Amino acid sequence: VPISIGVPAVSVRAPKTINIDGNINHWTKAIPLTLTQPTDKKGVGIFPGLSGQLFTQWDDNFLYVAAVVTGTSATTLYPPAEMWRGDSLQIAIDTRRNGLLDTMGYREWDYVIGISKARIGVNVYRFHGGKSAPALMPGVKAAMSRLNNRQFYEIAIPWSEIGMKPPTIGGIVGLSAIANNNDGQGKRYLEWGGGMSKSQKPGEFIG
Repeated sequence: VPISIGVPAVSVRAPKTINIDGNINHWTKAIPLTLTQPTDKKGVGIFPGLSGQLFTQWDDNFLYVAAVVTGTSATTLYPPAEMWRGDSLQIAIDTRRNGLLDTMGYREWDYVIGISKARIGVNVYRFHGGKSAPALMPGVKAAMSRLNNRQFYEIAIPWSEIGMKPPTIGGIVGLSAIANNNDGQGKRYLEWGGGMSKSQKPGEFIG
């Protein structure tokens, strides 16, 4: 049973509560979304060897998001507010899905949440959303794991943490995501949707 995550992506209802442990083998029911590279003027990806997929599911309690990024190496740990400089996953959600393509700037109901490795466990950080200042989000479950050159992310966001009630079947939210990587040779990234890497335009969260 789906809800829409942007257009035309579909997010299926999770058959049971997902155990957030950094292992995405239990995401076989989710519909994969391809994380794409920024391209040069000829349309060629500028980060050879970097690829990834994004997955979403949901239930009455959580919006679940997972990602796998291939072609990465371990990175230096950065403070939560600067996690975008290293290995991290950033998710942007337009909870009302009413952003216009020519509108610049995030609104109160546009949330930007990031996940990165901490010295112990992971950091989940709200860059934007709601009436509160940017801060860590201890109420959000998240995990990361690594296997060779593959980085895995998994997160369960309570609907209440993004100011939403549990969705109804056929509901729609806007979603965008960026997977950042820095192997010491400069930052690289993949994305799904838009409105984050180049400008703050929630109208581009539709993908």
